[in-house]
Amino acid sequence: MIKIIFSILFLGTAIVIFLGPAKHNWEDVKGLMLQKKDFNTALANSKELLATRDNLIKDYNEISDSDLIRLDRLVPSSVDKMKIVVEIESLIKKHGFSVKDIQVEVSSVNDKNNNKSEVKNDVFDAVYINISFSGAYRPLLSFISDIEKNLRIMEVENLSFVSEEGDWYNYSMKIKTYSKK
Repeated sequence: MIKIIFSILFLGTAIVIFLGPAKHNWEDVKGLMLQKKDFNTALANSKELLATRDNLIKDYNEISDSDLIRLDRLVPSSVDKMKIVVEIESLIKKHGFSVKDIQVEVSSVNDKNNNKSEVKNDVFDAVYINISFSGAYRPLLSFISDIEKNLRIMEVENLSFVSEEGDWYNYSMKIKTYSKK
């Protein structure tokens, strides 16, 4: 009988001695298992991001050189004020207008964010072109059409005109275009 009591007592003591420190270690093990799960999730996300990156690089490399040139013309990587002035001046003269003044102003899109629908970003600069010219009314429509069809993105923000003699007008136009920062 005493052997059974001592056996139960030793067994109970062994269980208490084992489970006491093991309980603290078990909490550490549970924490490590959660951390392992987080690491596995992060690893899966990184593999997904790498696959997405590889697909984007593949897609970018498939863009032809001529398309890259057209994209750079659409939104150039830098502002060449003289090139803009020459381009606008040639469009104006093509339609029979006489140029009075062309001014080019570069500013951040965020600086001129008066329009609530305009999205703030750190990618583009706005280029404002203020033009004063004179000529007949009918060529103005084809001039604006040419601005719309131009490969470079251009928005006519403001157009005002004053009549002089007959079909001759003095025009003042503000055009907005973009360049990459």
